[in-house]
Amino acid sequence: MLNDRLQGWEASPGLVDLLDDHEERLAAAGERAGRDPGEVVALAEVVRLAPVPRPPALRDCYAFEAQVLTRWGARGLVVEPAWYRDPASTSALPTWWWATGPR
Repeated sequence: MLNDRLQGWEASPGLVDLLDDHEERLAAAGERAGRDPGEVVALAEVVRLAPVPRPPALRDCYAFEAQVLTRWGARGLVVEPAWYRDPASTSALPTWWWATGPR
């Protein structure tokens, strides 16, 4: 955003396509949009939609960092670096959650 205007990149690739490589392509697209935007829209004219309308997967982490720090700290422990590298989480396909009709 610059001066109450949103600057976007070209329509393709879409957001989901930019998330498949640890957000490196997303960061590059953001930088390109800042230098040479494919689209500029006044903030007042923006219609907000879901950033990922049909998520390819859902991930639920076991805890937020603040919770982990508090719980481990209460026991006199320091959070292991492995927690940051490989946080415990579960993942599922969205269709498992939003299925319609009989199974």
